[in-house]
Amino acid sequence: MQPSMFPLPFDAQGNLILSGIHAPNGAWSIDSLGNASFQSLDVSGVLTEQGVDLLAALNEAPLGTIAYVNFQSGTNTANIGTTETIAFQGVVGQLFANRFYRFSLKGHIQYSAAAVAVDVRIRYTTDGSTPTTTSTILRTVRVSSSNSSQDLDLFKYYSPAVDYDNWKFCITMQVANAGTTDWYMGGGDRSCEFAVDELGTKGNVGE
Repeated sequence: MQPSMFPLPFDAQGNLILSGIHAPNGAWSIDSLGNASFQSLDVSGVLTEQGVDLLAALNEAPLGTIAYVNFQSGTNTANIGTTETIAFQGVVGQLFANRFYRFSLKGHIQYSAAAVAVDVRIRYTTDGSTPTTTSTILRTVRVSSSNSSQDLDLFKYYSPAVDYDNWKFCITMQVANAGTTDWYMGGGDRSCEFAVDELGTKGNVGE
């Protein structure tokens, strides 16, 4: 066996000498207190900090916003009446059973004088198919028409029963009695936004 070009300082018992070791070019080092510096670190097993599995801890933490769309078309949606109608649709992607999510929808809706209330729903599919007005409902909000228009802030906390590879959604609207409604899409500070935030594992919620 050929000796190393830069032999490590072992003592007679095969232990590293406590004065520390370092690369000749300064790219990495370990000092006598165990403090280490590397350009990169590839760990194939468990990496711990004071007995805590760092990868497990990171996996439990929230990931933040994982999906976002701004429906700012500049043109209001067509008037929607008493027949439930899809206003918007989109794709979120993967959702996992051991995680919590927050779905939020913000925008501004307008309605005619005859409309007493408007139902706004988030419907979804998990098999890759396009959602329809008969798909599973995630959340419904009924908005009473106290004036000609108002802001809407709809949200839902959710954790699926199993993992889903392709979660798709649609936003539907329906006037409860008569008249019509539409989304205001003038843009700017009242554009319609939909977002999904990943909140971490179930153990991080409600404890």
